[in-house]
Amino acid sequence: MSAKRNDKMNEYFRANNTRLSKFLYSLGFDKKSEMINDKETWLFEKSNNLQEALDFFFYMRKKIRKQ
Repeated sequence: MSAKRNDKMNEYFRANNTRLSKFLYSLGFDKKSEMINDKETWLFEKSNNLQEALDFFFYMRKKIRKQ
């Protein structure tokens, strides 16, 4: 992989989890699709809002699993 492509990939969060992907997409985050080994992966551009959404998603998932 070239250094230029690698730098560009660092600008994106790769969501391998279908539930997480749909959650982020439903919040209005734009996605890019990438095929890896015949499996679709969604990429979301990194931002403070994306990080806040990820924090909320994992916080709630952890909270619900403890119940």
